[in-house]
Parts: sequence; C-alpha cells; structure tokens
Amino acid sequence: MKKLFYIFLSLILSMHTLAQEFRINTDLRMRYEHRNGYGQPKPDSLKAADFVVQRTRINFKYKTDKLELLVSPQNVRVWGDAPSATKTDINGIQIYQAWLKYTIVPKWIIKAGRQELNYDDARILGNVDWAMQARSHDAFLVNYLPKLNHSIHVGLAINANKESNFYEKYTVKNQYKNMQFLHYNAKLALLDFSILFLNQGITTNTAKVAYNQTSGVNLVYNLPLLKVEGSAYLQTGKIQENKLLASQFSVKATYKINEVLQIASGFEHLSGKGQNDVSLTYKSFNPWYGTNHKFNGFMDYFYVGNHLNNVGLNDINGQLNYANKKWKASLSPHYFASAKSPYFHTGELSKYLGTEIDLTASYQILSDLNINSGYSKIWIKDSMIHLKGGQENGNQWFFLALHCNPEIFRSTR
Repeated sequence: MKKLFYIFLSLILSMHTLAQEFRINTDLRMRYEHRNGYGQPKPDSLKAADFVVQRTRINFKYKTDKLELLVSPQNVRVWGDAPSATKTDINGIQIYQAWLKYTIVPKWIIKAGRQELNYDDARILGNVDWAMQARSHDAFLVNYLPKLNHSIHVGLAINANKESNFYEKYTVKNQYKNMQFLHYNAKLALLDFSILFLNQGITTNTAKVAYNQTSGVNLVYNLPLLKVEGSAYLQTGKIQENKLLASQFSVKATYKINEVLQIASGFEHLSGKGQNDVSLTYKSFNPWYGTNHKFNGFMDYFYVGNHLNNVGLNDINGQLNYANKKWKASLSPHYFASAKSPYFHTGELSKYLGTEIDLTASYQILSDLNINSGYSKIWIKDSMIHLKGGQENGNQWFFLALHCNPEIFRSTR
C-alpha cells in the first residue's frame, strides 16, 4: 500500500512539472444580409429580406506535452428573434466543439469528441465556417504520422437518437447513422497530394441502413508564380434502395501577377441526371459535408441545401484577387450550365442556366477585428426558372459583416 501511495504521489508531482498552456479566445461575428433572390430565384410576389445574424463563440483550450483539450460553446441568433426583455433564448447555447487529443507517441495521436472535420479544399469534408452555426461531427480520430510531411487520418462515427436499450431507427435529418473515412496527405517539394475514402451508412425509409462511398484525390501543385489545383471524386453504393453512381472533377490555375494581384481560372463538373432519364440509379453528385458556399457562386444556388438529385452542374469561373497589408478584394464571375439536360413537356431545354458575378472586399481594422462585405448578382435563364421557379430579373444579394476574435486570456507555465 505504501508503495502504491508513493507511485501515485510521484505521478501527481510529475503532472505539475509538465509544460502547460491554457488559453481563452472568442469568435464574435455579426452579419447584415439583404437577400433578394439569394439561394433561389425571387418569386414575383415576395419582397427582399433584411436581417442581422450573430455568432457568439468562446474557446477554452488546455494543452500539455501530450494532452490537448478544447471546449467551445456558442450561441447563434438573429437580432430580434426574441423580445428584448426575454428570459430565454430561442437557440440557446450549443456545444460546437468538445474534444480531447492525446499523443500516445510522436507518430500516433488520437482525438475524440465533437470536432471539425476539415480536409483539403473542404469539398467533401469542411467546417462550413461561413454559416454562423458551422459544422462539427461527433467522431473518434486516429492520426498516424509515418514520416515527415506525411499523415494518415482514420475517422469513425456512430450516431443515435438517444440512449436506448434496443435498436431504434435513426431519425435525425441530413445525418449519417455511421461513418468511416480514411485520409492520406503527402506534402512534397512542389506537390500537396491527398487521397480520401469516405463510407457512410444512412437510414432508409424502411429503417435499414444503406451505405455509399465517396473516394477521390485532391492535388495542389505550387510553383513560384503559378498554383494549379485539381480534384476528382467518384461516388458509389446505395441511397435508399437504389444504386448510386456519380462523379466530380475540378481544375483551377492561379497566377501571381505581382505582390498584390492574382488572377485565376477554373472549371468544375458535378454529374447529374437528365430529366428524361427514367432509370432508378442516382447519378447526381453530392458534396455531402463540404463547405459548399465556397464553390459555385456566393448566391448559393447550388449544393447549399439545394440542387441535390438534380441535373448536375458545369461551372466555368474566373477570379481577380487583390491583397495588401490591410485590404483584400476579389471579383469572381461564374458561367453555369447543367451537366445533363433539363426537359419540359415541349422537349429538351438549353443547358445554360445563368451567369453570376461575386464581388467581395475586407479591411483589417485591428489584428483581431476586421470588416468585410460582398455583393452578388445572378442573371438566370429559362432553364434555371424551370428548375427552381421564380423570376428572371433582380436576383441579388448583399452582406456587411464584422468579425472580432481576440485572445482574452493566456497562461503558460
């Protein structure tokens, strides 16, 4: 017993000698939006929406040589969604992240809890930070570092409605019953190369679990003045009781003109299913848990809770970027066409859907305070109206946002 006491005492004393760090930082952002045909063409009978949405997030982080903890509660609200003298909040407090990371040995690390899954360009797995609530997963992660600049991540997740003694059908919408993924990344001299395989089981209408797979590669090739990015993914398996066979392909080149200017051009194809296709196979690509606002125009007409199981998309886009010490600005045009033909009772319609222009600008007021804004306008054609309804003209969107993220406390010993 005395021996056990001395062992326990030595462990306690050794913990006090470990290097420790504790930090608290905040993420406070407010965004005014004017939506007039955002997300879908504006119906003739409806007026524009104006509102302010706010995120209040605080991050508590503790770190030693081997152990790291993060707890991150947040509140998301729309100004005026509750009376000014209310005792309760409509959305209340949610736990955005709550995880622990433990370094078993330098090459093996585990991470468990509610956490962001943010990989590569965030096309398939992203934290969706543009959305005030963002996205996190309840997951267990193993990270293996075989050698310098190489990493392998294996992730596992299993979801349930609640604690139960017997099997229950999982009923949470837009969520997998279980998920597993493998991600390999290699950072070479000029090439950043990744492979992703994701398998997920989604509950069907008959309470079974249907599995589908997304597998592919992401490449970034860096030269002093030129960066070339590309991705390609294939989706297989089943959705409900039907087969899934869909694909995605993208390529983008960015050229550095000088210290403040960059120009880029890109193309993305997401497969779809023609409206005259009577087969039962799902052929429309789904980016699943990606940061979809980042792609295919900021008006969010595609893959931001919409356009799924549809005719797909071809997006030809460009970009002109300006950045100095405090100012950033970007101009990005998009040409949209369906991957497969839309049909009306009169026959095949044009694949051309419309053209969008996105303009954004930001100014760094302080190191932890910035203001940013954006204006987007889309000109849509008959095929887009056929797919999404609404009117042809006047579809535009504007936002103005403040983002403040200071570190308010740090203790190191």
